[in-house]
Amino acid sequence: MKQLPNILIVDDTKENLFVLEFIINKIEANLIQALSGQEALDKTKDIELALAIIDVRMPGMNGYEFAFKLNEERLNNKVPIIFLTASNYTEKDIFKGYETGAVDYIFKPFDYHILQSKIQVFIDLFIQKQTIIADAALLKETADELIRANMDIKKSELKFRTVADYTYDWEYWQGEDLQIIYMSHSCERITGFNADEFISDPSLLQKIIHPEDLDMYMRHLDQFISYENRKDITELEFRIKNKEGAIVNIQHICRAIFDENKKYIGRRVSNRDITERKQVEKYQEMGREVLKILNEPGSFKNSIQRVLSELKKDTGFDAIGIRLQDGEDYPYFSQEGFSQDFLSTENSLIERTKDGKPCRDKDGKIRLECTCGLVISGKIDPASPLFTKGGSFWINNSFTLLDLPLDLEPRYHPRNKCMHHGFASMALIPIRNTDRIVGLIHLNDRRKGCFNIEIVQLLEGIASHIGTAMMRKQVEEALLESEINLSEAQRIAQIGSWEWDIISNTLKWSKEMYHVFDISPDTFDGKPESLVKIIHPDDVEIFKNNININLLADVSDSIEYRVIHKDGSVHNIFSIGRIEFDKSGKPFRRIGTSQDITERKKAEDEKSKLEHIHQLMEHTEKAREKERVAISRDLHDDLGQSLTAMKIDLGMIKQNVSDIDVVIKINKLSNLVSDTIKTVQRLTSQLRPDIIDDLGLEAAIEWYTKEFAQRNSIEIFLDLESEIPISPEDSLVIFRIMQESLTNISRHSKATRVKIVLSKIGDNINFRASDNGIGISEDEIKSKKSFGLSGMKERAASLGGSFDIYPENGGGTVIKLFFPLK
Repeated sequence: MKQLPNILIVDDTKENLFVLEFIINKIEANLIQALSGQEALDKTKDIELALAIIDVRMPGMNGYEFAFKLNEERLNNKVPIIFLTASNYTEKDIFKGYETGAVDYIFKPFDYHILQSKIQVFIDLFIQKQTIIADAALLKETADELIRANMDIKKSELKFRTVADYTYDWEYWQGEDLQIIYMSHSCERITGFNADEFISDPSLLQKIIHPEDLDMYMRHLDQFISYENRKDITELEFRIKNKEGAIVNIQHICRAIFDENKKYIGRRVSNRDITERKQVEKYQEMGREVLKILNEPGSFKNSIQRVLSELKKDTGFDAIGIRLQDGEDYPYFSQEGFSQDFLSTENSLIERTKDGKPCRDKDGKIRLECTCGLVISGKIDPASPLFTKGGSFWINNSFTLLDLPLDLEPRYHPRNKCMHHGFASMALIPIRNTDRIVGLIHLNDRRKGCFNIEIVQLLEGIASHIGTAMMRKQVEEALLESEINLSEAQRIAQIGSWEWDIISNTLKWSKEMYHVFDISPDTFDGKPESLVKIIHPDDVEIFKNNININLLADVSDSIEYRVIHKDGSVHNIFSIGRIEFDKSGKPFRRIGTSQDITERKKAEDEKSKLEHIHQLMEHTEKAREKERVAISRDLHDDLGQSLTAMKIDLGMIKQNVSDIDVVIKINKLSNLVSDTIKTVQRLTSQLRPDIIDDLGLEAAIEWYTKEFAQRNSIEIFLDLESEIPISPEDSLVIFRIMQESLTNISRHSKATRVKIVLSKIGDNINFRASDNGIGISEDEIKSKKSFGLSGMKERAASLGGSFDIYPENGGGTVIKLFFPLK
């Protein structure tokens, strides 16, 4: 069975191990992982390694210390080492790594294609080495074979040294006349052109320098050509266009080279790609500009639009959007570069069922889908290298996500719409308002490799500024709205606020104060004594005394006085104020409010009149009931007894008369007297039904409605709760309202059926009469000629209750009485 070569990767970050594992898994090798140097030493003891990939910065034992210990006892079997490090390492740091056995440096963030290629070279070397060793063992006795094996080993070692000669920086040497003597292979990584192209065309470097920087570079070259301007070390920065046309920022360091006689023989150049560093600097400047915009006055929406435009301009990305919370969804508050087709499906993040209903979790919260929803929900996987500790998602080649199996998919219900629109580089940066995520910045570009961790972290800072500004703007807009509402409330209530600075003797008024006093802001000098001119002469002393009294004591009091407006109208003013004292106990300010209560005073007078009328009507109603009792008694005692006596006398006369015609007339007269007696009894009962006092309201309603139904051919259904303890006086009011209701029904409704309900609800009495007639119109309800309705309302008011009448749905009218049980 073929034994796979062993590759060791050591990194204290699980995310980095995950990425390296993803890359190396495509190479046939046995992978050994460790989170620390000591763990790696334990795992690789007595194990032959083809390659070690080591992170330089690790807690405890750093990469250099581990590399030294790893190869300390492997005298004849040194492990080739590739160091992983950040891009800010110095030349001194790099040489230190080579001393510990490094053959190459890979600077973060790295291109995984390059890393795969380099790993494959070492795998090939290891396999070749193992093959050579095996061949050497088998052909040990043959000298020629041994020579060939030794030569193969030397070739392998030569390859090994060649790989070791590759440095991350692009270095070259030039002679005295600037001809290229040596060109490192890193030139191709940075420029796209290989070393042979530079050597064959000495002017190629000048050709790829950005036109705006070419003069600066040529002046720099002149320092080496011209002896009097020559410097030992020179440093500058310029831009080049690589073979693909992309702009690359270069940090250029030259060192003059002299021979043993101190004669100048050329220069050594080191060019470092600082594009990422320049990007970081640009993003830092962009962050300062965004902060400046957010701190400027103006609406939040306008500020966000300006911020988005600034981001779009400075980054040059194809599409940028800012999502903010709107209810339960997070649509784009502002965006540039996304097509309408994209927005038609991506504007909403709410996950929905097939029938379009929103999906919710077990706690009832709305579920958000796709990567945007995952970031906003804060449910990221911190172990995934695609997410930062700040909760952001970023990737430089999104198309690789399309090939991931479901069990490795780091997103939630991905829609992949961004990929389908050709966006390769993506970053989703959460916007936080204090500790709550309220949106995100969405950045997309069709180019690959637009982001690194430093840029993403800077964008997180910008998002933090937006969240802070959002909170501040919301407070400011709420305060402004509150001030507008207060001003509007003061206008509606005709109440203004004021502040009197006692030291300077000046008044500060709200806008409504000028309306209350009918004074123009242009003509008022802000002096309290100027107000005396418009105060009613009879109230001037009251006004002055109130001020003097308040200056002597810490009291809050009110005062009413009158002012005269420009048109001569007199207005009543209600003012209330409070004195404020300094630390020494001296008054320094008085604050308060003033309100025009003219209409309120009129309303109070009108209310007083209405209350008087109500009292008069209540007195009249009581007098009327008293008169009804008296009339009822007179009818019953006088007329009723007289008619009864008359009927008895007619009976006696009839017994002594033999004439048949006279008897007939007596009978007719007797019947007429009987009908009259019944009428008197009915009138007596209607004027004051004794049955209420004797048997209660329930019996009275049953008696009256039975007679009413017979007289008017209307069905009446009763739903009366028994034994409700209603007083005779309140029972009579209910009875009268019922009488009036039935009278109106018989006259106007054309009803054939009536239902009456009497019930006790809590501590209240509910009376309801409804019919199936033609109903009542709004005009009839509001008509001032509806004296019957007015009477019922007055009776309801006398009980301390409410009366309502309205048309029933489907036809008919409802009358309701609701009052507290005494």
